[in-house]
Amino acid sequence: SGGGTCDESANCHCDPGRFGMDCSGVCHSTANGDCNGPSAGVCHDGEHGNGTCTCTYGYWGLGCDKECRGTAQNPCSGHGLCSSGAQGTGECFQCDPGHYGADCGSPCTGSGPDGVCNGHGRCFDGPHGNGSCACLSGEETGTWAGAACTDCARGFYGQNCTGECQTCSGQ
Repeated sequence: SGGGTCDESANCHCDPGRFGMDCSGVCHSTANGDCNGPSAGVCHDGEHGNGTCTCTYGYWGLGCDKECRGTAQNPCSGHGLCSSGAQGTGECFQCDPGHYGADCGSPCTGSGPDGVCNGHGRCFDGPHGNGSCACLSGEETGTWAGAACTDCARGFYGQNCTGECQTCSGQ
């Protein structure tokens, strides 16, 4: 069939990217059936192969010809997990804590050495998050406010926002 060679016993030996008992099948993706090259995927070829591709992490689609969000070399901007593989979607389905956005490429508000939200709140992270902070409130944690949880909430004071202002009556 032009996709391989036969030996003296009439057994076919398929060329790379070809499959089937007569080597007539071509693997998914490009014309030469290479699953978008060795860096993107590998074809299950040969006489007993089925022509499907196993994609390298960061690539997706039947022929491994699509890149995950971010880039194939840096899926999900290096801060999450991509739905890769032949049946994948290329979407980031999980971001590392403290990162958000469809490509997990945005750090949460107030990210720094103390953690997200300056260590005084919880970030709405993940692929569907918006990176905003929900500030902590309590006797042991302090009562924080502000977009990055850097201010004491109204009625609280001190380095850790644990002091509570007393209400003055008649003033």
